[in-house]
Amino acid sequence: MAVCKECKNFKPLKQSDLDYAEGKGDCFLPQQDEKCKYWTLRPVKEDMPACDRFEKK
Repeated sequence: MAVCKECKNFKPLKQSDLDYAEGKGDCFLPQQDEKCKYWTLRPVKEDMPACDRFEKK
């Protein structure tokens, strides 16, 4: 089973980040509407099961 840390959209937090915790990161998902392209993010743990938007690194 794939996990979040194997996805190209997973970005681990740096130790200097205020909400840093071991294994914590953000999932950046590209979105697009009629005006522009943008990204949404959600907090995830690296060992969580991958979502349906999983993309292998």
